[in-house]
Amino acid sequence: MTTTTNAWIIVDLDPAANHTLVPYTLRLKGERSLYQAIVEDDWVLVLNTAGNITRVGRVLRVRSDLDATTIYFDRMLLVEPAVSIGLTSFTPPSTGSVGRVQWTDFLEALPKALHKTIAEVPAIEDQAYIRELMQLAVMDDLLGPAGGPNERIVDMGVRDRYLVGKLAPREAAQGGIEGLDGPLANEDAEEPTEPKAPGRHEPGAEFGTATGRVEPESDSGDEIDAASNQSLVPSSLGMTFCVDGDADKIEIEARWGRYERVPNSDHELLKSNGQKAKVWQRIPCGGKIVLPLTEGIISHQAPDKAFPEVRVQGSVRAKNTNGDRLVTLFLVNAQEEPDTNRDTAWVFQPELIVRSEKEAAKRAIFRRRPVLDADGMDPEREALEMIYRNRVEFAVGHGVAVHAETADDVTLATEVRTTVMPQYEVQVTETPGLDPSDRSAMREMVSSGLLDMRRLATLEIDPLVDALSMLTKDYAAWIDEQRARVGSEITGYDTQSQQAMDSCQEIHTRLQQGVDTLKNDEKALAAFRFANQAMATQRVRSQYALAMRRGEDVTIDQFDVLKNRSWRPFQLAFLLLSIPSLADPSHPDRVQPLKPMPICCGSQRVVVKRKPIWVLQHSPWLFDVCRATWVAMIVLAVWP
Repeated sequence: MTTTTNAWIIVDLDPAANHTLVPYTLRLKGERSLYQAIVEDDWVLVLNTAGNITRVGRVLRVRSDLDATTIYFDRMLLVEPAVSIGLTSFTPPSTGSVGRVQWTDFLEALPKALHKTIAEVPAIEDQAYIRELMQLAVMDDLLGPAGGPNERIVDMGVRDRYLVGKLAPREAAQGGIEGLDGPLANEDAEEPTEPKAPGRHEPGAEFGTATGRVEPESDSGDEIDAASNQSLVPSSLGMTFCVDGDADKIEIEARWGRYERVPNSDHELLKSNGQKAKVWQRIPCGGKIVLPLTEGIISHQAPDKAFPEVRVQGSVRAKNTNGDRLVTLFLVNAQEEPDTNRDTAWVFQPELIVRSEKEAAKRAIFRRRPVLDADGMDPEREALEMIYRNRVEFAVGHGVAVHAETADDVTLATEVRTTVMPQYEVQVTETPGLDPSDRSAMREMVSSGLLDMRRLATLEIDPLVDALSMLTKDYAAWIDEQRARVGSEITGYDTQSQQAMDSCQEIHTRLQQGVDTLKNDEKALAAFRFANQAMATQRVRSQYALAMRRGEDVTIDQFDVLKNRSWRPFQLAFLLLSIPSLADPSHPDRVQPLKPMPICCGSQRVVVKRKPIWVLQHSPWLFDVCRATWVAMIVLAVWP
């Protein structure tokens, strides 16, 4: 069977909000049914509103929601500067923003206007974009709806198709649902052979069964019931958030998907054996509720009047000492599960969204959730509250994660919502000293090669002490800078700030003791040199061994370069902290528990946890430090 490739001219009227995706995607207003003819491997000539060609690309996939359809490309040529469409025989679409062109005309026009053939349009290699595509693919596969808001699922149960984002119905009453008809009463549906798992419909409740087993759909005996492996199947999800006490109303929006069985007489889809396939049609559901913030219980309210048993409930608490309110909301599936076609009573892809009332003058009404008052009983928690004081928690999820849209003032939010599959962009951590904005001492250590393990193993004692003292002196300067911030930039955390600075000062003293030990103890110096030499060899050979396992044609000399055998500053500091107790059998650190170690890493403060197991499991960099420490310990232990 031969497939025909289509070509399109599309005017870009609605740029993507995600700047990572902007060059490689095209957003169209309206849901997928408006653009059904655009499919994978089609080619698109993208115009700006002035009628100039800005991009040409090949379609990788098309995703949609109720508001928009997004085209993702896998090959893309950015046209800079833009070229007039007048150089081709084409004209912009006369109506709307999309127009089809003949494939042969497209092939002829491309070299004339852009001096490129489609074979010369490069593949997209942007790693951030590729990662985004992978993330979207995982979310579509696990949560859905993969086929858009009005998708059809063919020849499998909906609970088998999607593994997360499901709210179970309550146990069906005896006799089933009154007035059962349509797909729910399909005559060819088989009766279940196993009893249904009992469910609860109160918010936060879970199935009463220990296994959470879910039975296969009707007439699906040939399918694998993936959902039967679930351990818990909740009937509700929700969140608790903090609202400005001056707000008197909030707007609640609930969204979910309902899947209904399509009668066999209404479709022509067949299984491989020629029998009619089972088809489920997704129906977008949901609605908005304006809720007065009156203290007390929030009675059951249905966002979608067509499905009154899917409802919102919760509570509004009294104002706290700051004048703000805590509000708890749940989306509850209180539908009864029928005896057949049970997926109709399940809620899929549920979401709760809360924002200020549409007419409200103030939009950023969400505040930091109150934390427990400092009582001195949990100093670690209080210290963490100080460190993460600018990371505001607006809401906490119940059986689900939450996301907040922050305002220009990051301590305020304009919207909070539940999210079944949360995401977070983790910033890249680089070695301090590589960026021009890093501390001058760190830049000096990197540029002078003073973090090179091999060089540290061969330096004479005086240059070595000078090199290590550069680290300790800069740490002392950093401590002074942080002390100056207390009371001005950092307020409300006087006790925690003082404790942190005292801890930093103690660590500085220990670092200097490590340098002094190397200066005055020949055995400790020899062990330090040996450990650095061993680590330099190990790091180079590890990189070489990894390349060999990958089948690369390399030599070990290719990996014997500075970056492969250099410490990060905090690693070297950790090693210095260990030296006095390694060299002195009676040192008090040998019998005391390991303390948190705040050290200077460029412009950041790093705290090494108390638990050595955490260190080894979660930081391979610290594992290297421990390995070097063990090497030094062995050398000192066997020293004659």
